[in-house]
Amino acid sequence: MLRLRPIFVYLLLATCLQAEVLYEDHFDGDGLSANTGVGGGAVNVSMQSHSWTDDGNGSYQTVGFGESSRALLYSENSFQSDTGFTLTLRCYTDTLPGTGGHNLSVGLISADGDLRNYRRLNPFAQRTGAYAMGLSITSGRGGVGQGMYFNDGAISKNLEFLPAKVPFKAGAPALVTLEIEPGGYWCYRVDGQYAASGVMVEGFDLSKRYHVAVYGQGGGLKVLQFVNLKKGYAAGERARHSKGTWSGGMGLDKIQDFKTMDVVQVRLSDGAVLSASHWAPHRLLESLCRGQVGPEAGEVKLCVPPWGDLSKPEPENDPILAKMQAIKAAGFALKAYANCENFVGSNTDEWEPIAQRWKKFCDTNPSVVAFVNSQPYHTGVWDRQANRYVDATKKFPNRKYMFCYAELVLKDYALRYGDLIDEWIFDSATDINQNGDNPGGGLIEEQRIYQAFAKAVHAGNPDIAIAFNNGRSTVKSPNYPFASPTRFDDFTFGHGFGGNNSHGSKEGGQFKRNYAHVQRMTETNGFVFAGGPAWDDQIVGNFHSKLSTSGWKSGGKQAWEETDFLQWNLEAMQAGGMMTWDGSAVSKMQRNWTLRQWSYDLLKALDDHLMIHESPGTPNWARAFTVLPEAIVGQSYRHELIVGKDLWDPERDRITEIRKSADAPEWLTIRLDSTKQDSWVLSGTPTGSLDDRLKFSLIARDSKGMEGTREVEVRLK
Repeated sequence: MLRLRPIFVYLLLATCLQAEVLYEDHFDGDGLSANTGVGGGAVNVSMQSHSWTDDGNGSYQTVGFGESSRALLYSENSFQSDTGFTLTLRCYTDTLPGTGGHNLSVGLISADGDLRNYRRLNPFAQRTGAYAMGLSITSGRGGVGQGMYFNDGAISKNLEFLPAKVPFKAGAPALVTLEIEPGGYWCYRVDGQYAASGVMVEGFDLSKRYHVAVYGQGGGLKVLQFVNLKKGYAAGERARHSKGTWSGGMGLDKIQDFKTMDVVQVRLSDGAVLSASHWAPHRLLESLCRGQVGPEAGEVKLCVPPWGDLSKPEPENDPILAKMQAIKAAGFALKAYANCENFVGSNTDEWEPIAQRWKKFCDTNPSVVAFVNSQPYHTGVWDRQANRYVDATKKFPNRKYMFCYAELVLKDYALRYGDLIDEWIFDSATDINQNGDNPGGGLIEEQRIYQAFAKAVHAGNPDIAIAFNNGRSTVKSPNYPFASPTRFDDFTFGHGFGGNNSHGSKEGGQFKRNYAHVQRMTETNGFVFAGGPAWDDQIVGNFHSKLSTSGWKSGGKQAWEETDFLQWNLEAMQAGGMMTWDGSAVSKMQRNWTLRQWSYDLLKALDDHLMIHESPGTPNWARAFTVLPEAIVGQSYRHELIVGKDLWDPERDRITEIRKSADAPEWLTIRLDSTKQDSWVLSGTPTGSLDDRLKFSLIARDSKGMEGTREVEVRLK
């Protein structure tokens, strides 16, 4: 996978997300049973002259070889989390395959058993009586290969259906991250890159308490540098950074001077009857269009931008990547748009040939057929009475294609663009429930397509906040006007009432129904499902509407009175909600839209209004993040922060100081340019290691002593 490095370094909004740390140990020589980790110490268990010791690392000490030589290192305390776990560790092994039962495995073991007297084999990958899930990093004896394992105490099984995209490595420290979530989802990453994921259909029991455990066996060097365990994200936590933000689906050409706008939307696919049309290159889809793969030969209309040389792993020309990088370089967060209909909706005649070709490919390609057959819910739906999946191929014949699309298309996009994306919305999610999922029941077993779409996105970046468009609720709903969320929503799509008609019309009740979105945000401080089931209390409310009286992109007449427009947005921002606006473009057929003048004027009036009223008192920082250029070690660094562009004061008080936080690099200085009273200069000669990410804060102070803080990042190169 290509790791994206734009010219400018940006601070991902996701870095603001702070999952609760349950346990941590850096093996800093304080002793395994006496360390100061958050969750308590680690206990050293020796078995036949083998043990784990703390010598500045967690080191596996070995004498001789053989399967009988083994030791288990585990956290003294155990931990429980309904939202799952993220386990991260840095480890080293000199070899991956090995003699003498060489084995290194990591994961979680249930606290039901007594680990102090553990004398058995690998608790993750062999039948040992332990309830556990973990990752085997080495390939040892006894049939224990690399990969993800689950052990229910009686049966142990390897969970990987497809080979890992990124292999483990030997001879150098490797960062390994293991994610376990509700609904049986698991994923692991190697050095920050997605390796493999899947779903254990029977689920992993998150009501139990678990020890963090590392198992060593046989010969070979095994070293741990640190271990960290965090709670998994609850629904909505990924969207915490989006509270009080507004976004638009327009290009950068006419919003370069906007300061309060936070997020810009980029489309990856079209919607409705054009949903087979995709805006980002995709090698498989292009190969299908050109008749190079699949059961049919001959070209049909290309449903994606040209890839270039199809033998290359990355597209030679990627207009979406260039657009995303420009958005991030301008200081905006990025929202990806995709439509759920893809190839199973009602496509127009020009796109139906590729839709049919896609289905035939999924039905005949041996690897794809094996994938479809790997899970019962790919073709079956949950029967609550029978407590199992029952075949639904006749009732929902297109269900399997939804899972294929998530695995083969969405995941590919996520792996390519995920580092750049902060939020992701799925339009027309009614197509998901029309293919067998139940969005409102609260059961993950009934929401497997939703899970597949969400986890395809998280393969590229586990911090991306997600929303599905499941329509609207009725006035009888306690969450009116927001539709019930799925277990995989972090914020609401919040589609406005009115379709292609005016959403701001004061005739016929439309205005009142749409204003209810803002009212619900105000009542709940942005958490529009508060008061219902505990799992959805943190989901953030978003209202998604358009500026024109007709089309979402090209309508020619303004729908909103400016006073109402300013009021609604200000109320939503101050309530901690979100607002999303589709701008009206000059031409519906253009993929790089230019805002109509009245559309720009309305949005500019909003920007000017929010600059004064959204966050009065303290200095405000522009957009989602302040972009600082990369710094070259040993070379002079200089960057200007302009008052009125990068930051401003709502009351127009003078900015008297910009200073850095205590954790900022010593080499960086900040001073007011004596020749420009509106310019503050960051300068110095960088020192440090290449690729270091220096994260710190900038604090602006005005003449009244009020302060506003912005987290920033500088990468060294």
